[in-house]
Amino acid sequence: MSSQKISVIITGGTIDSEWDPAADTAVSRSESLLPKYLARLQTDFEFTYDTVCMKDSRELTPDDLRLISEAVKNSSSDKILITHGTYTMPDTARYIEAHLRGGGARQ
Repeated sequence: MSSQKISVIITGGTIDSEWDPAADTAVSRSESLLPKYLARLQTDFEFTYDTVCMKDSRELTPDDLRLISEAVKNSSSDKILITHGTYTMPDTARYIEAHLRGGGARQ
């Protein structure tokens, strides 16, 4: 049995943030830690990574949404995992759904 392919589309969010005491808030790292975390798993999954951006979800732009949607559309993996902050996750999901179905985006 071959391994299942999972495309990880990285956009930032809390999972790739660290606490900045000077700013008294979490800030996005410059590079995702997810590949290192997932490499430790004892699994048959085959992961590929596509870093679209490293942002708090409240900072995503229309161009970021377009790039995320394109990464989903262009993936040849069996499954897709998108890292994303929780603040605007529903908005991004609606954008992706609209664009995968060929409809226009509601922003």
